[in-house]
Order: sequence, then C-alpha cells, then structure tokens
Amino acid sequence: ERSRAEHGALLQQCKQTGAEAARLDGEPRNEELEVELSSFESTLAETSEGLEVARGYAGNEKHAKGLQKAIDSLGGTWRKRKRSCMEFLLNMDEATDGKVDFKKCLKGEGAIDIDSDEMAIEGAVQFAQRKRPKVLSSKGTGQAGPKSDANFVGVKLGAGGRPERVFL
Repeated sequence: ERSRAEHGALLQQCKQTGAEAARLDGEPRNEELEVELSSFESTLAETSEGLEVARGYAGNEKHAKGLQKAIDSLGGTWRKRKRSCMEFLLNMDEATDGKVDFKKCLKGEGAIDIDSDEMAIEGAVQFAQRKRPKVLSSKGTGQAGPKSDANFVGVKLGAGGRPERVFL
C-alpha cells in the first residue's frame, strides 16, 4: 500500500514536471528575447531621431508665431468692436435717461435686444447642462496650448482684454 502511494505521488510529480517543461518550452528563450529587444531598441532610436528632426523644424515655430499673431489680431478687433458697442449702449442709457438700461440690454431684457458674448455663452452652458448627463470630469490637465475638449462652450473677453475659453 505504501509503495502505491509513493508511486501515485511520483506519477503526480512527473505530470507536474512535464506540464512545467511544456510551459517553459512555449516561452521565448533568452536569445529570442535579446533579438526582440534589439529590434525594439533600434525602432526607438529611429523614432527618437525623427522626433528630434521634427522638433528642430523651423516651420513649426514659424507656424506657431503666425497663429499667435492671427489670434492677437482677431482679439484686438474683437475688443475694439465690443468697446464701441458698450460705448453706444452707455450713450443710449445717458441720452434716454434710463429708459434704455445698459445692464438690462446686456442681459437681454432691455429695450434693445442684444446677443452679447456673455449671454450666448450662458445659454450654451445651460443647454449643454440640460443635454448632457452629470459626469465627474478632471479639469485642468496642466498642459499648455489649445486642446480639444468636449466641455468647451465658447470664448469671451477676459478681464485683461484677452480672449478666454469657457468650459462647462
């Protein structure tokens, strides 16, 4: 009886050793892994060289400066138009002795119906909040530059007269 138990234990151990050998045989060997590693390293080196070439391309910097110049130009035109519209509303408020109220006009409740940037953005935010389900999101990724974002609503003039993006 004891020899049968030993025989069964040895047979089980033999099966386990055979399964382990089959598993190890299916895994890549050190030589294969070294070849694969060297191919990955060469691909990484080629990609790094291409990246350095792309970073050094003068056209990228020139394009970025051109975009910034266009943004500044459009922002200046926007500020000029907004200032002249605000001056017109203030003059109307003074000339009509309060019948055309400046603040009510900006809110869209006055005698002159105006679609201001603030009202358009407020309407877009309200619409988006009704339309979209409430989902927690992480704002402020810390990355600079313009990025595509599903929470983007519009652009308004900030306190310094610079265009600012408005998000949900």
